[in-house]
Amino acid sequence: MRYINSLITLFPTVLLAVPTSHSGDGTAELKNLLIPNEKGELVYATPAQIAARSTSRTLSKRDDCSDKLYNGVVDISKPCYQYCERAVTEIVGDPVKVSADIKCDVATCGITHSDAVTITEGFTITLGGSSPAGPEGNAILTGSASFSWSRAETTTDAYTFAPVKGDVGHLVFRPRLRQSCGVFQAWSQWSSDDGFEVLCNEPITEDGNACGRSPMKLGSGRADGEFTFCRTDTGEGC
Repeated sequence: MRYINSLITLFPTVLLAVPTSHSGDGTAELKNLLIPNEKGELVYATPAQIAARSTSRTLSKRDDCSDKLYNGVVDISKPCYQYCERAVTEIVGDPVKVSADIKCDVATCGITHSDAVTITEGFTITLGGSSPAGPEGNAILTGSASFSWSRAETTTDAYTFAPVKGDVGHLVFRPRLRQSCGVFQAWSQWSSDDGFEVLCNEPITEDGNACGRSPMKLGSGRADGEFTFCRTDTGEGC
């Protein structure tokens, strides 16, 4: 018989996009919230629109995790990883710059967001100090999430915005993300000498606040999110 410790893979977290999530509700960051009108122009949102769109939402909570039972994949070639979701939340992610900088020194200026921006999944899973769970652990989390996971969504529309004299800054896009958080465990692995019998035994390490973030999309198929004008001289909307 032999005893094999679960592998804690050291590969860096795979991210195909710039943004990650943040823990705030987006109220301060969305102070300069812009809403597209029927002409394809971004215009400042009203206070009511800001209040309706900026708050993060907790969709579900549960507490059915167990440190007594392993329900994950048992495979001699893979680590014994297990994820138990405890909460799902919709959040506003970190900003992505989507226009050139402008310093408006005339009555009216114009800038355009026309390049497609792709928002992708992100993970925060730490095992054994600072070691990430790696792509294999990320796949366990996505497969255990209670919602339909999306790896990447893209913005495709072109919008114009008209800063006024004195404005200094650029447009940013803040993606809407659906976040799953819970307990991620690595269990010790035992196998018989011939490899035919494999067991995942006691948990050897865990992250009690592991999270994965999936980009959301609109009914049109585009990435869901908010535009703001980032005033680089004051930090508002940045």
